[in-house]
Amino acid sequence: MSTPNRPAAPPTPRTALHCDLAQVLDHLVATRPNATIAELRRELGETLRHLIDATLNDADRAGYEERALLLAALSTHPDLSSAVLTVDTDPSADPRRTTVLVLDADSGQMTWHLDDRDVGELDHLATSAPHEPEALWDGTDKATTLARVRAFVHQQVARAKADPWS
Repeated sequence: MSTPNRPAAPPTPRTALHCDLAQVLDHLVATRPNATIAELRRELGETLRHLIDATLNDADRAGYEERALLLAALSTHPDLSSAVLTVDTDPSADPRRTTVLVLDADSGQMTWHLDDRDVGELDHLATSAPHEPEALWDGTDKATTLARVRAFVHQQVARAKADPWS
């Protein structure tokens, strides 16, 4: 229902982390009665950034889950020289994605950060400390990892074409 001075708000899509902005403001004011307007604005900005990040992460959740399942299958491939889980010790790492899958193949090392909710899909793998040789990151970026995955896949496809019954 609308009032003469204010039109009705459009329907808002609800997400797992949906909240009413007025509730956030009320909470900030109630918990910080002596805060200045500048402090409240800063805290509101931080809260909104957190909520937006969490909402986007929920939207990406299906992609992360699918990726984890595919990586779990890839991690069992017999042509990998090693496949381990380790922990990202970088203090700037996303705290929800500190587990790293490290695969080594002829094409080189391939690494992925895993969402904490998906680590169970790879519980068949050993865990290594970050300083262990099989878990030591070689410093490559995502473009290099993708190139190595592509080379590994092309190698497997070539083998399958050469001997389709193996």
